[in-house]
Order: sequence, then C-alpha cells, then structure tokens
Amino acid sequence: MDASCLSSWDGLLVGVVAWLVRSALGASYWLALGAAVLLAVLASPAPGFLLTLSLGLAVFQASNRSWLILMPAFATFYLFVLYYSLHISLLDKSLLMIASGTFLLVCGWWMSRYSEALT
Repeated sequence: MDASCLSSWDGLLVGVVAWLVRSALGASYWLALGAAVLLAVLASPAPGFLLTLSLGLAVFQASNRSWLILMPAFATFYLFVLYYSLHISLLDKSLLMIASGTFLLVCGWWMSRYSEALT
C-alpha cells in the first residue's frame, strides 16, 4: 500500500476520535486528539488495525450491540491476517502489537482515572 492510503486511515481514526470527544473542554480534547495521532502514527504499518479501532469506537459510542459483538471477531481475523502477511517482518509485527496494546491500556487507565475531566 502506498503512503496516501495509510494517511487516509490515520485521518479516519483521528476524525472519529475528534467527533467522539467534541464536547470535551480544553486540554482533555487536545490530549485525546494527541493520543489518537500518536496511535495512528504508531499503527500506520497496520491500516486494518486503525480501521477496526475507528469502527469499534464509533459503534461503542452508538451502543450498537450487534456490531459490538462482531467487532472482536473482525479484530481477531485482522490480527490473524496481519500476523501471517509478508509485508513486514515478524519482529516488527510483534513490536507493533505490543506497543499498540500497551498504548491502548495506558489510555484506558488514564481515561478511567480522569473521567471527570473528560466529561
């Protein structure tokens, strides 16, 4: 895939996060956007991960139960395809998954700890 396709997936994630936190005030809004940009740059070699994350955030916000049930299946399938693809090395794929997972866990911890400031 070329760089223009990857940047559109990055933009999709940042756009979804910007729309979801549009009611946040001040620093919370910019921190959420900064986290989305950092995750988009981190996961740019895996555009399917960005698409799955964007769609997952949107359907979680919409409380669509049928899609919420299907999202883990899609994410699992994408991770299977990513892991066995040959466009990046196994070490790079493993590091990408570790870094993305750690980043998401830290963001989740931060949001649960400072949820009052985000609302």
